[in-house]
Amino acid sequence: MYVSNSSAYHLISGRNGAVGATDSGFADHLASAYAAANDHGVADPDPVNAAALVAARQAVAEQKSWIEGNFRRSSRDLAASLPDADREKLQILVDEGKISWAEIDAGFDTWIKQVTAYQLATDGASLDKMPADWKARKDAWDVYQNWDMARREGRAAISVRYGEKVAELMAADPGPTEGTDTDPQATAKLLARQGVLDRYRQIMDQELASLDERLGAQPPRPNALPVGFNPYEMAQFEARLSPADKIAAAKLEGMDFNLSDALKDAIDHLASEIVANVARLAGD
Repeated sequence: MYVSNSSAYHLISGRNGAVGATDSGFADHLASAYAAANDHGVADPDPVNAAALVAARQAVAEQKSWIEGNFRRSSRDLAASLPDADREKLQILVDEGKISWAEIDAGFDTWIKQVTAYQLATDGASLDKMPADWKARKDAWDVYQNWDMARREGRAAISVRYGEKVAELMAADPGPTEGTDTDPQATAKLLARQGVLDRYRQIMDQELASLDERLGAQPPRPNALPVGFNPYEMAQFEARLSPADKIAAAKLEGMDFNLSDALKDAIDHLASEIVANVARLAGD
């Protein structure tokens, strides 16, 4: 199971709760920043930076759209298939002031999540896997990052050893005292110490060269970023229940309203679409 930074995924996914709720994902923060900049007349004079920002905003928007298309279903999707009999029963409850349509939508959202989570758990053994191309992308990044980390840590360790040797030498032989720097013996001693320091530097350079030889050439930097979650985990993340979801479901369940078989089938169908998307992506 591959799990990277869940908070980063949460920012990108921007999962919203009830219909009409405001997303708080990364793309929305970007949009707010751009809007604020435009309101104040702020513009980046560098066309390269401006183009990069536009590309980043588009990439985030595309990622959100991809997540919504594959792993999200809501009361909006259920509206077209809501049986007339169920709609009439619900409208009576609304007219009596017992519940609002917004609360009904929130309850439907939660029911869809619950059924989706159940179906995912039922087929988890076959669905919980990383697509081959996603794994290849992650493996390429691991190779690139592991090489870079090994080089940085190796060079740091060599530098520490060199620094310790220099510190020991300087502590044992601080050099000539003031007023004796022109003394021939003091000068010879200073030159001898400098020779030791030069030898230390040579050893350090040799160790650095040996490290680079052991590591070999730097692997190419992958063009595509790795995907930390597999499709199954993404769908699970989208189907999680918030406290507000649980409250919405409890209120709808507390009404004098029983789901018709047709409505149950419609909710099952929406959940099945998500599971089918996970299976398709996991098999790619």
